Amino acid sequence: MGNIIRLNGNAPKEKWLSISNQGTDMFLELLLNAAEPLDKTPSQQALIGFLADRKDINDIAPGTAGFDLDEMPWSEDTLKEDADFLLSLTRNAVTDRSLEDMPHGIRTGIVIPWFDSFADMLCDIRDGVTCEDEPLEAGQSCNGQNFYMRVISNLVRFGCGYRTADGNRQYFAFHGYPSRNDDLFTTSEISEAEYYQISRDYPTDIDADREAAQIFRDKYVEGHAVLMEGWNRLPSPEDL
Repeated sequence: MGNIIRLNGNAPKEKWLSISNQGTDMFLELLLNAAEPLDKTPSQQALIGFLADRKDINDIAPGTAGFDLDEMPWSEDTLKEDADFLLSLTRNAVTDRSLEDMPHGIRTGIVIPWFDSFADMLCDIRDGVTCEDEPLEAGQSCNGQNFYMRVISNLVRFGCGYRTADGNRQYFAFHGYPSRNDDLFTTSEISEAEYYQISRDYPTDIDADREAAQIFRDKYVEGHAVLMEGWNRLPSPEDL
């Protein structure tokens, strides 16, 4: 199982960036490392935060970290400047020095085309390019508009998301009780109103302690219909 990065839900398959879970981790780490030393505006920090969130999701639920660029937190007022900022990261991420800092001998012939493809999508976002509708194949599930998951806290892990099947969107919240390197996750169904309330309650990602995480669990997980429960088990597009 891997991840798909696309311009949007209508992007043709030949323009999708399909990466393995290990490759996704490497791709995002290179981008985040390139951004680390740079001064960032609030809107650029929000975009970097989105990418960091995808990396966290890939760590705890591999295969669910894909995304569409048009769901990133772009600011209309600074879209061009922010897209150019991310484009600069795609170049800085594959310098010789950046690649030397990565472990287990990266094959540049594989890695560099990932950033070329991502840069093409960033140019489309910057220039206002859209894709025509492309009907989904029967049984197809996508990591973008049909599935989304956000890790709000990665210290004691909890978050929310949604999945869409047969035209119906189902919202969920999850909470994990940590035990060493594992988490016993409970994922419960929540209402659309609760989903948007979570966005208001937690507008940014945090590192919650057990007490703060329990408050989230009591409000959004306990007393709700359980969709899934198990060690290191969270919803994925394949659950649609």
